[in-house]
Amino acid sequence: MRVTELRELLEKYSKDDLSKMMIELYKAIPKKVRDEKEIDGMLQDFQQYKEAEKIKKEKEKHVDLNDLEREITQFIQNAYKQNYIAPNRYVSKKERPKWRFKVKSYIKQLQQVPVEGNEGKRATDLLEKLYEMLCYGCGYYIFNTDNPFRSIGMEQVELFDIILKRKFSMGINKETISSALKQIIN
Repeated sequence: MRVTELRELLEKYSKDDLSKMMIELYKAIPKKVRDEKEIDGMLQDFQQYKEAEKIKKEKEKHVDLNDLEREITQFIQNAYKQNYIAPNRYVSKKERPKWRFKVKSYIKQLQQVPVEGNEGKRATDLLEKLYEMLCYGCGYYIFNTDNPFRSIGMEQVELFDIILKRKFSMGINKETISSALKQIIN
């Protein structure tokens, strides 16, 4: 059931019925889940719970670029070594098919870094390295697909457009234009 359907359903019940349903739902939730989701805290002070959730989401938005850069560099090295298609001791069998979700996450996190400043340039460079690796994957098997862009649910030109916008927002000069042209040609 969707949330909108639930809202419509709840409108037809009285306050007493809603209270009884809430108690039954609370009983049905396992203690482990209640602790993980902080259900008790939510019931005790809903406003404080909402504020804590908001703060938690803001912290998740902040990207630690140093850790992310290390992780992406390691990922790219493993991809070029074909560790995501052949059995090896660096990437487990369980982790190999999850490469597409990692790439999606990396792209999303890198886009959250503001373009301005040194961190913005580093994020753009990392996006460009990911793009080059995915392009390489279109011609050589480094993943279990012949079109990595389709696997991550993104068109090649879409990612290239994101990179160009980031580069050109830092300023248009000979270096950025030649870099863009080199990417198009290669």
